[in-house]
Amino acid sequence: MTLRQFVLVTHRWLGLSTGLVLAIAGATGAVLVVATGRLHQVFGPVHTSLAAGRLGTLAVLAATAAAVLLEAGGLVLWWRRKRVTVETRGSWRRGLADLHHVTGVFGLVLMVILAVTAVLIPFVTPESNPWLRKVIVGLHTTRDYSWAVKTLFGAASLGFVVQGVTGVVMWWKPGRAGAGRQ
Repeated sequence: MTLRQFVLVTHRWLGLSTGLVLAIAGATGAVLVVATGRLHQVFGPVHTSLAAGRLGTLAVLAATAAAVLLEAGGLVLWWRRKRVTVETRGSWRRGLADLHHVTGVFGLVLMVILAVTAVLIPFVTPESNPWLRKVIVGLHTTRDYSWAVKTLFGAASLGFVVQGVTGVVMWWKPGRAGAGRQ
């Protein structure tokens, strides 16, 4: 097995196993960028723990850590073709695959920032390092940033939804034995 094949298999299975959690965290994260009051109270627990307590928090943390690996692996897989367009005249599967790749490439930096800061938040407490905690939380929530930055980060958060949905569709190949294998 070549390195690229290893990265592909790892990327597919990591994505398949974490995609739903990342899509939920991404969708709720995009809402939280603009939410206030009651909306924040409703979507906040879903975003941080799937509203499932400690087990949900661990699931979100593990999926978010996997997101960093998924983004790195996706970059390695994308690098060969370096395609940055979405083909709309071919098959719908080709279009979804292109959308998956383009979303990953254009959202890469902000999606990595969102994932890394999400993983660090539980470990960098206000007591251990108040300055670093403020920077990490500020980057993750965009609380003190302009609406332009909030919009970019909201779009990057939705990138996790697009990546999850398109990734599952790319993986699933109906009518073939061994669906998802190539």
